[in-house]
Amino acid sequence: MNVIQRLTLRHMAQNKKRTLVTVLGTIVSVAMVTAVAIIALSFLDKMQKNTVQNIGLWHTAYERVPVKEAAVITEDENTASYSLSYQGQYAQLPESKDPRQYLCVGRYAPGSLKHLPLRMTQGRAPERTDELVVSQDFLDTSGYEWKVGDRVTLTVGALYVPYTQEDGSEGRRYVTQQDAQDEETLWEPAGEQTFTVVGIAAMRTNMETSWMYGYTGISGLDLAALPADATVDIRVENSHLSRQLFRDGARIAEQLSCAVSFNSSLLMYSGVMEDTYLMTTLTTTVVTLCLVILIGSVSLIYNAFAISLSERSRTLGMLASVGATRQQKRASVFFEASVIGAAAIPLGILFGWLGIKVTFLAVGPMLDSLMGDGPAMQVVMNPWVAVFAALFSALVLFISAWVPARRASKMGPIDAIRGNGEQKLRARQVKTSRLTGKLFGFEAELGLKNMKRSKNRYRATLLSLVVSVVLFLTAATFTDYMQTAFAMTQDQIQYDLLVDISGTDEEQEQLAAAVEQVEGADRIDRYTVLQGALWTQLDESQLHPDFKKYAPKGSTASCPNIQVFGLPEDQLRDYCRRAGIGRGALETGSGIAIAPLNLKQEHNFTAVRQLKDPAGTVLYLHRESGADSASTPLMLVGESSEKTEVMAGYEEVLTDLYVVTSEETARQIAAALPEVGLGTQMTVRAVNPVQVYNQIMQMPAAKTGAMRVMNISDYGEQNRQVMGILSVFIYGFIALITLVCAANIFNTISTGVALRTREFAMLRSVGMTPRGLTKMVRCESLFYGVKALAYGMPMAVLVALGMYKALERNFDFGFMLPWTAYLGAAAGVFLLVGSTMLYATGKMRRANLVDALKDENL
Repeated sequence: MNVIQRLTLRHMAQNKKRTLVTVLGTIVSVAMVTAVAIIALSFLDKMQKNTVQNIGLWHTAYERVPVKEAAVITEDENTASYSLSYQGQYAQLPESKDPRQYLCVGRYAPGSLKHLPLRMTQGRAPERTDELVVSQDFLDTSGYEWKVGDRVTLTVGALYVPYTQEDGSEGRRYVTQQDAQDEETLWEPAGEQTFTVVGIAAMRTNMETSWMYGYTGISGLDLAALPADATVDIRVENSHLSRQLFRDGARIAEQLSCAVSFNSSLLMYSGVMEDTYLMTTLTTTVVTLCLVILIGSVSLIYNAFAISLSERSRTLGMLASVGATRQQKRASVFFEASVIGAAAIPLGILFGWLGIKVTFLAVGPMLDSLMGDGPAMQVVMNPWVAVFAALFSALVLFISAWVPARRASKMGPIDAIRGNGEQKLRARQVKTSRLTGKLFGFEAELGLKNMKRSKNRYRATLLSLVVSVVLFLTAATFTDYMQTAFAMTQDQIQYDLLVDISGTDEEQEQLAAAVEQVEGADRIDRYTVLQGALWTQLDESQLHPDFKKYAPKGSTASCPNIQVFGLPEDQLRDYCRRAGIGRGALETGSGIAIAPLNLKQEHNFTAVRQLKDPAGTVLYLHRESGADSASTPLMLVGESSEKTEVMAGYEEVLTDLYVVTSEETARQIAAALPEVGLGTQMTVRAVNPVQVYNQIMQMPAAKTGAMRVMNISDYGEQNRQVMGILSVFIYGFIALITLVCAANIFNTISTGVALRTREFAMLRSVGMTPRGLTKMVRCESLFYGVKALAYGMPMAVLVALGMYKALERNFDFGFMLPWTAYLGAAAGVFLLVGSTMLYATGKMRRANLVDALKDENL
């Protein structure tokens, strides 16, 4: 250790408070970087586990692979493990209490079940073709009371849909388990088969839904017994994940003439995406986030070096006077940064991990309840996080110390000892406006002159405030854009059951009343829906440019389909309140257009409108046969982005115009248009959806087809889980950035005021009263706050515009700013600056005047 390094250590020891503040600031910075990395890894781990539970543990799926060619996939070098299945037969369930009267028995090779979205609750996986695993949902809803070990004999066969071919002959399409109940089917028995029930499993929605033709059963597979021309489905867990996986999958699918699909969700949470535009968007967003953290960290540490450089100027001047070179003076600052890093980086990593650990322990139960029955949230920490945090923090320290080190190397001995580099005493340079004195008094002039006199300290303080403003507003804008982009990609299913009722008006009313009486439902909403295609002719002048741009070819002159939702009075009032349109404006014969709609084209989402000016537009509704048919007018009183629950979160084709109106108006339209009937749709929310579903399915109308019930609670739960995770991350990020900004401001202001101990003592010694000192500090706080907002807010707007342009590649929504955050930033800056300066000066006033005048250190 050389002389300069020993002097640097001694100087740090003499200035304990400043050194401690710098170390604490560095610890906060390192802890922030570590915490963000751990949170990201933990949430990705959680989403991967949720995806495995909901979709299955596989990356690539091949369908209809010739069994004799299966080895091409199973023996591929990138295949870590695989599942192999064969579409089995349907088994008839004549005594089922559910409309699903069949059990679709799929056959799987041993070891395949680990790739499926199911969990064995009783028994074991099937190993032979005469062994069977059924779902718990099947036992709950069908009325069958099978147990592990029971032997059951079932009639097996095939379901098919008959149709007439182009040449007039009869054809048939065999039904698979993925088909929905939207066509009449015929049953083709093939004999009986006896199974032994060896297990009961909890299956996720995509394996067994209420709108499939049958329940799902799982049996063993004997490859040797399959016909030579049989095809199988193969799901592959790949050993190496990269974008090459998509090209390899397409190549193999072409080679074997089979279909290929990918587990996009699991791959995305593993960092692999096929869409280069989406990848670019996400990469740009992540880089922006990292830059925000980097700038916040550098700002937090830089000011500790920059503000205290004036206090070190005499020491550096003395070193220069005895022969220290520029390199040695610069090295002394970097050595100080290295010592601080050696102490702060390990502690920062430790505190970052402990902070997230304690946070997850505190909010873990809430997160687990919010995210449903998925795996518990766990803190994921690997060595690379520590390495990344250490390297990132070392870079932050180097950048933070670079400018002060350059300034230190340029200090001449005379100027440094006399302090000429810090204080410029030319009159024109500290001149203030007379208006300042008249408006705020002599104390304000004195404070403003001090800011101009100590430019380095003033610039460091102002930079800290500006960076804090930009950081906070960037974080707020980032979270707003992330929420908006995520909402555009989701179906936003907020209910658990969807009940579709048909029949006469009286029958619909009776069935709806019966559904409303079921036990266990927390909320039931009813919609009167016009059944039958409606359309209207629109002039070119009425169409919005979005519709002309995105509508399918041939649809630019009209909006062909109109979907009308009639709401009961209580729901309509609530909708009008959320839409910001008075209920009184919605008279009989009028409605509210739902706009904008989210249009999905591949991986791009765009907010689009069909009508240029909805308010006052009259739609003449026709039935499908043409404009010369009967019609009825429907006047629009405005538009709202509030969707009805039964609408999808996004549209894939821009053809439909959605209108919300009263139930009375919907009935008038149906009465005026022949062949247009009314249907009733009901959404049900419940704590136990299966229990409510079972009650509704016991009603006679559910068995006759007059009432169709779909249990989609798992899909809604998945969306709520993802939204819950995103919300926790977003608001945690906002809180973290707010804490960093507050710490940055407090550190900078308090250190700057502490360096002015002798100045305040001198002012007190020449007669300045405590009231005058307080007034001077308040005026300085006002000047700092106004300038910070004047510089920071325009810069934040530019950053927001840059983020918007990056996201615009895939998510086309209007440019917006979080004005609430801007108001909060303005109030927060004045509050933090003012309170910190008053706190610091209060400590100065309580200090001994003589000691303060003699004090050389912090």
